[in-house]
Amino acid sequence: MKRIITVALLTIMVFCLPVSAAQVDNSIVKEENIYASLGSDGSFEGAYVVNSFTLEKPSQIEDYGEYEKAINLTTKDPLQLDGEKVRLDAPAGRFYYQGNTSKLELPWLISIKYLLDGKEVCANELSGAEGLLQIQIEIRKNPNGRGSFASHYTVQTTITLDGELCTQIEAEGAAIANAGGNKVITFTLLPGGEGDYEVAAKVTDFQMEGIQISAVPVSMNIEVPDTSMFSDEISQLTKGIAQLDEGAKELDSGTKQLSDGAGQLKYGMMKLQPGIAGVSEGLQALDAQGAGLTNGYEELLGGLTSITNSLPEQMAELKGALTQVVESYKALNSGLQAYTGGISQITSNSAMLNEGYSGLIRAAGALSSGISGLSDGTGRLAEGTEQLKKGTSTIDSDVNAAVDKLMESFTGGDFEQVSYMSAKNKDVDYVQFIMTTDGVDEVIEELPEKAEEKKLTFWDRLLDLFGL
Repeated sequence: MKRIITVALLTIMVFCLPVSAAQVDNSIVKEENIYASLGSDGSFEGAYVVNSFTLEKPSQIEDYGEYEKAINLTTKDPLQLDGEKVRLDAPAGRFYYQGNTSKLELPWLISIKYLLDGKEVCANELSGAEGLLQIQIEIRKNPNGRGSFASHYTVQTTITLDGELCTQIEAEGAAIANAGGNKVITFTLLPGGEGDYEVAAKVTDFQMEGIQISAVPVSMNIEVPDTSMFSDEISQLTKGIAQLDEGAKELDSGTKQLSDGAGQLKYGMMKLQPGIAGVSEGLQALDAQGAGLTNGYEELLGGLTSITNSLPEQMAELKGALTQVVESYKALNSGLQAYTGGISQITSNSAMLNEGYSGLIRAAGALSSGISGLSDGTGRLAEGTEQLKKGTSTIDSDVNAAVDKLMESFTGGDFEQVSYMSAKNKDVDYVQFIMTTDGVDEVIEELPEKAEEKKLTFWDRLLDLFGL
């Protein structure tokens, strides 16, 4: 009996034990769709996040986010919200829940201004407006935003205007499409960029839907261009630059030698100049002495002639001898005149030579200075070609790097998708942002209230019948 009772009690205990909760499945891939409400000026007002999961079997899920409220969008089962943790039991298939938050920092800061006829106005003052409307939008990276979403997401800004109420629409850099009676204006911001947009239009009885700004990861399939076709041209370019550098260095060396030679020529000519000047001065002194000699000889000849002429006939023999002396002195005077004339000519020419040599020295100095300047120029040219050679030595790899960088500006580069709501969320497959501003509502004219009709009694109607 004791054994039977013991077995019975054990059986009851086994069947009465609570069924253990299902294990939390942390390998389920999720998606986050973040819907943010913005004021008409672009300021953040609040957001709700639709989190979606695809489950092959019923599972218990733990998700994280800074939510004030969590709402089950798939079943009627309540969700457990404990701090930043959302705990839920989800059936197989697609499961959705919504998390509301007012404490979210978006990856972008958005500013929107409205100008009517050049004057800035609030959006709530534009209902039914008429005139020239300008909508200015600025999109900047938010330094407080999480992760690197701003550097890897494409941001599309869409403004929808009524084609009948808005005419002469101008939007530089935007794509404008027709959608029924509306004009859909779309600006696209590439990953990592910042946007400044403006839409201008003539408006009448103005109203407008909210501006929508959506951000998604880049998914463009862009084929990287093949740069090998430029390899031969780039190789020839680098060889030509190397030859140019070699030629510039040889030119620099030659001009330096020429500059040294010109300097030596100038120095030698300057050393020779004092000797030439001394010769000129000596000839000038000799010329002065020749003039004195000529003048003294003429005085002597004049005196001999006077003495000869004054002798009496009795001294005819002496007179004849003096006459011969006079004639001899005349012949000597002719030679002396030729000598002094030659000395004078040589002196004059030596003065011209000295002056010309001085000019030649000045020219040699100018030549030396010019060649020195040329040498400086060829030196700088050689330095420039050497820098050009160094700068283009890696041009092939630089071209590839530039192409990669250009492609990265379109594709956003490598990016591992992560959760925006919490770093604790793993295996996130997709995150997108949909941000919508307040619109400008249509003016609704209030009809005057009708006076409430007074209910007439039988006696009131009877008195009205008789005009009483």
